[in-house]
Amino acid sequence: MWSLVLWMALMAAEAQGPAVEPQVIAPNCYAQERYLLSTAPVRLLSSRVGRGKTYILCAGEHYKAAALPGLQVALTRLERVSMENTTLDTLRSKIIPPAMWARGWSESKSCFSYPPVRCDDGRVRQSKIHIFGWLEPGRALSAEFGSVGVDQAEQLEFRHYTVAQTRLRQNDPWINARAARMGIAPRQMSLICNPEDNEHWIAKEFDPEGGMRLVTNASGSVTADVILSSFNDNDANLPDDYNERLEGLRGTVFYDRLVLGKWARAEGLVFPMFDGGAHVIERPAEWSAWGGYPPPHWSRYRGIDFGYRNPFVCLWVAQDPATLAMYVYREWSMGERLTSDHALVCNQQEDMELSALREHASPGDAEAMRPYLNELNIAGSFTDHEPEKAASLGRCGIHTRMAKKSIDGAIQSISIGLNSGKLFIIRD
Repeated sequence: MWSLVLWMALMAAEAQGPAVEPQVIAPNCYAQERYLLSTAPVRLLSSRVGRGKTYILCAGEHYKAAALPGLQVALTRLERVSMENTTLDTLRSKIIPPAMWARGWSESKSCFSYPPVRCDDGRVRQSKIHIFGWLEPGRALSAEFGSVGVDQAEQLEFRHYTVAQTRLRQNDPWINARAARMGIAPRQMSLICNPEDNEHWIAKEFDPEGGMRLVTNASGSVTADVILSSFNDNDANLPDDYNERLEGLRGTVFYDRLVLGKWARAEGLVFPMFDGGAHVIERPAEWSAWGGYPPPHWSRYRGIDFGYRNPFVCLWVAQDPATLAMYVYREWSMGERLTSDHALVCNQQEDMELSALREHASPGDAEAMRPYLNELNIAGSFTDHEPEKAASLGRCGIHTRMAKKSIDGAIQSISIGLNSGKLFIIRD
């Protein structure tokens, strides 16, 4: 284990009252240690999944904000809604002490404020961490920051990155001097990412495949620090079966990216393990007893992708409670229609299905299956992050939850389903 331990006083004594126990941030690998110590204008940490990137991003921003009173920090992702159970949860549950969080967090402003500190120049300064997404940055576009941290930076477009760079213009001479004494960059962009296509702007801008290194410009000045995790980083904090589960991605380009950590081009099929002969099947014979539909007690799930020029899509998936196998058994896909028009079609399809289930139920089945024949057994409906369109579906009786848009999680689930023979598509 690397010996570096960062002991940090959370704020000056006069701001805290009684002396407080120093907080310890202990990097658990060389990549995390190098990340915390880097003073490059841009530091890029690229690694396979599960290597503690979000933790060290939040720890690094907290460290700088606490060490440099008055520093304005932007902690961001592409979408603010995606941060709630990821980046923001890590910051509040693993980094900032609970009592401190309770005093400083403002939900309405989506901002954490540190205690104000009277500095040695007589001026009172207060550090803040602003939480927002680059799709809807709001007033952040007019703000000035000394540090910008981006989680899941591979989700950003290059234009978001360039806009973020223009926000790095906080220029307080006192903060600059204190940062120089402490070996901290007074203005710094931090990008945390999983590998993507080798045509991605991060690949072109920083060339992670070129190895861990300092990037310099023509005059020899350091412009970026490219940091790569090694294969077993953070294993001590992962479940015993985590790496075994990742083997479900083997055979895909996502295995190269998310497991091996390579910036690899996606060539050919996304799921090369897909076998039309094995995974596309006729309707199971037992379904004939229910008019060709899954038995009433099987859980149904809807997956909805909004669209207008690009088609709106609704998939229905049923799960066999005995084997846990999933069957994609119906799809509605159409472009250039309103969300309410699609809801009408979806409701019509489900009404037809429920009618068929009731019609084919024997007297004994009707009694045993009564809860599932009164109403179709929809266990969950998941949509893209478009609240207005989701509300439109809700007004039509299709109540949904926002999907967890984790690319690696989705790819892993589908790959495991295909590899294990637990995911099937009905031929028609």
